[in-house]
Parts: sequence; structure tokens; C-alpha cells
Amino acid sequence: MAIREFFESRRLLFSGIAASLGLASVVAPVVTSPATAQPVEGSGPIQPSTISPPGTYQPCTAYFGLTKDNSDLLSFEVDNINNAVSPTPVIGTDIVPILTVTDGTQSIDCIPDLGWTDEATWQSDYMGFFGNLFSYGLITYPGLGYYLMPAVDGTTSIPLIEGGSMLPTASSLRFEVNFTGRTVTVTPSTLVHTFGGFTPNNYLSGAQLSDPYFAAVMAAVTATGNAAQAALLLELLTAGQVNGVFALCDDDTLHLNVPNVNFLPLAATMDSLLQQEPTVDPGCTMPTKSASYLYNIEVQNAKVPNSLVTLTITDPNAPTTTTTTSVAADPVAPAFTG
Repeated sequence: MAIREFFESRRLLFSGIAASLGLASVVAPVVTSPATAQPVEGSGPIQPSTISPPGTYQPCTAYFGLTKDNSDLLSFEVDNINNAVSPTPVIGTDIVPILTVTDGTQSIDCIPDLGWTDEATWQSDYMGFFGNLFSYGLITYPGLGYYLMPAVDGTTSIPLIEGGSMLPTASSLRFEVNFTGRTVTVTPSTLVHTFGGFTPNNYLSGAQLSDPYFAAVMAAVTATGNAAQAALLLELLTAGQVNGVFALCDDDTLHLNVPNVNFLPLAATMDSLLQQEPTVDPGCTMPTKSASYLYNIEVQNAKVPNSLVTLTITDPNAPTTTTTTSVAADPVAPAFTG
């Protein structure tokens, strides 16, 4: 809740970019060679180009089928130093973010789309079936002003609307503006890709088991349960699968081949972490599926604070005021004669 309140207090809440620019809703996507303009990604002074005519860039949804399962989030804050631009420019009308996504051989330039328009569409359209965790308070509605960008993790292939798919290897962000003679600094230095994969089933990949999101899950299991339960969970997840069933489990009963005194306490710990009623007669897949949910909760919650891109606008020619301070002379003691 503190994270949400912090960002809502500082973020400009924007309307949809496509609507504000009067862009066509969907057009035939055009895949181009890498952009000749140098993408802006990082801190340092830049001079963005002026806004291109409407229709020059299409919304990213004209190219990608983005969901929480294959995307990261972007959000924006404008820090207008000493009213360098008046009134403060707004993302979507005065400042247009252009996302460049490449697979190393081809690039797509597009305008990021809002991920949701209100709490209901966040829960239904973005979160989908995973939105039931919202009712438990495990994932908090972050508010408005969040845009989707394709995940870049080296393994996640993004479907293209016109058919086929693209495996992004890099992405960058630049901005077009309707003001001139100002310096715009963009932070952080690179786009933050939080995405750790989404696996709403029983199995987490080896890469996921070694990333910080799973480490957070293991820490929670250890703190709520104990180290022995965490060790059993890791053993279940790393033992592999045979015909879709975990190797440590019986194919027919879906219970452990060799009973383990830590199994039922582990199941109770997972129920507690997911804030759900105790599972009756849990099978092998119960703790592993719960671990997958907890992992994805960590990922989704990390996307929000990692999304923020700040544009700082300054006037490099702003006059400086020099203040001169007068110093009074030391008083002279009067001299008396007599």
C-alpha cells in the first residue's frame, strides 16, 4: 500500500496516448530496419525531436499481443524544473514516448499502450484469472498511468498481431516533444525489465529457481515454516517430472513415493502464505503450484516500482541571479575629550 500511495502522489495520471494523438485504432503494422534516430535510453542531456504527424507511429497493440505474461510496465513522471516549460507538459500530448523493440535483425517503433483504464480492467483484462489473488490482498491495485512494453529476457517470444512472433533482444525509449530549447534528462540509465516469466502451473524453470523472485519465495517459506520445509519444496521443484508428474510422486495417487514428515507442514505453510483455507489431503502438486503463484506475485509486485521513468526538463539558458550581500562596517567607538 505504501508503494502505491507513493507513486500515486507523484505520478501524472494520463489519458490514453493513442486517443490523445488521434491515432488510427489499428493499421497494418510496418516492420522496419533499426531506427536511424539514436534511441534515448538513459541519463544525460538530450534534445528530443518535435512530435511527428499523427499516424507516424502506431500503438504497440497494433504489433504485439501484450499481457502480463509477456510484458513489463512503464510509467512516467515529468519533473519540470523552475517551470522550464509552462504549463507542465503532459505525456501523450506534449511528450510522446516511442518504444523501439528489436530482435537483432528488425526493429519495431511504437507508442506504448495503457495496460488498464480502471481497477476493473486491471483485474479482469490485465490480471485475468490471476486476479483472484487480488481479493486476498496479495497483489495491490497500483492505480492508473501504467503502460505495457514487451519483456526482454532472452527467452520470451512475443506474438505479432499480423502473425508469427518476435523474440526481443533489446528495447529502448525515446521521446518526441512539442517544445524546443530545453534539456530533457531521462532516468534510470536503462529500461528496467522485471519480467521473470509467468508459469501458472506446477513447474518453475531452472532460471526462475535461481532468480531473486524465487529466493523471496524461499525466504517466506523459511520464515513462515522452517528450513526443512523450504528444502523439501526445492527438492520437489528440482527433481524433474515424469509424464507430467513430479518424479518424487506416485503417478496414480499424486502423493510422495516416500513419506516425508515435512510435507503436511509445508502444505500448511503454503496455504498460510496464500491466505487460503487449509487444503484437504494435499497432493504433490499443491506446494509446487502454490510456489508458482507466490513466484508470480513477487514478479507482479516488483513491476510497479521498477516501471518509473522520470523526465527532468530544464532551461539551459535560464538567467542566474547574483545576490550581493552588504556587510556593515564595524562601528567606531566615539572619542571623548575633556
